[in-house]
Amino acid sequence: MQHINGGDWPDPESGQSFRIPIPDMVHRTRVEQYSATAQTVSGIATFAGAITLSTQLLIQCPNSRLQALLALTSQLFLATPLVLLGVAAVLHGRAGNEPVDWDSPLRAFIVAQFMVSGVMVIASFLVLGFAMYVADAHHPQIGNWGLAMIGLIMLVILIALFVSNSTNRFWGSIRYRASMPRKTMRWTVDHVQEEYIDNHGFYDIVYLRVFLATFVPQVVVVACLVVFGARTAATAQIQFGFVSGNSRNLEAVASQAPEAGYTYIIQSASGGRWITLLNGQVVLEQPHSLGSPFWTCEEHNGNLGFRNAASNRYLGHNGEAVGGMICLAKTHSLFERIQVRPDRGGCTLHAEYWFGFRPIGLRVDGDGVERLSRLTEAGARGLTFTFLRVQL
Repeated sequence: MQHINGGDWPDPESGQSFRIPIPDMVHRTRVEQYSATAQTVSGIATFAGAITLSTQLLIQCPNSRLQALLALTSQLFLATPLVLLGVAAVLHGRAGNEPVDWDSPLRAFIVAQFMVSGVMVIASFLVLGFAMYVADAHHPQIGNWGLAMIGLIMLVILIALFVSNSTNRFWGSIRYRASMPRKTMRWTVDHVQEEYIDNHGFYDIVYLRVFLATFVPQVVVVACLVVFGARTAATAQIQFGFVSGNSRNLEAVASQAPEAGYTYIIQSASGGRWITLLNGQVVLEQPHSLGSPFWTCEEHNGNLGFRNAASNRYLGHNGEAVGGMICLAKTHSLFERIQVRPDRGGCTLHAEYWFGFRPIGLRVDGDGVERLSRLTEAGARGLTFTFLRVQL
């Protein structure tokens, strides 16, 4: 018995072999599947962008490094549905069960749009993860909530991928043989070996042109946006305040130590909170609260003092043993003397205590509330602060 390969069959009259062409495999992904996938990805990106944008507004740190990263993330997320809007535009008016051929220019455009949206979503999560790293290093509560937010978004994506039948069909349908022509050998009836070139799987040049013309410009724009956002975040001088530059006539520049005659924001290095005069109390508050965080450094007889720009009163302690910090004195006297000492990449503040000075830190009072106080215990370490010079 003679063995015949594939579609080669002998011609009983001529004795020569002839090949019965096997119909090419047709990609049967339908219009409704592409539309459903675009809607799913758009919904996920919109949901993630809304959460990121609301978080950015909630923490209230205008023009800081964290806000720049969150703003970049929300822009990438919220721009993803606009990219997929092109898919809806080219499929508009087509029947839902109409198939889209694999090598058609229409599918090249659709695939390019999906790949651009994928790049944007991946870049969004990478930037968001770095933003949470920045927040966690300087403000643990924001970092923990941010990680929880990332976990929630990833959970929603997993549910959408595995539950949405249309999405599963779409990703399962992306199967194709090698994109280069394949050479095979076949035997004729007369046992003569000949070469046969199978072009099935070779991408049409029109397909490639449409794909590249669609994909490359959009990826370049996304890359420029990411680079610009990253540079903006990298040039931020502080984490939870103002960027070096004019913002509402206010400029903040990080300073190692205060100098007399300048106004400063005194920021806790560990939590990013500011020493603020709020409702007549000296407290550590989140940036941009309703209080006044601006302190003008003055020097009297070799001793530094800090006068609040709003109340025109001096920062000092109440003279009691626990030494709670207050801002009531109209003049710079004994209890308003403050020493600034370099420590651990920042500065520590020390208030007058008998014939010396003791560090300023947080103390829990009888009501269980943390208050800014002079620490008199032996070996007590105060908070580390960063001075941000401002120009009002």
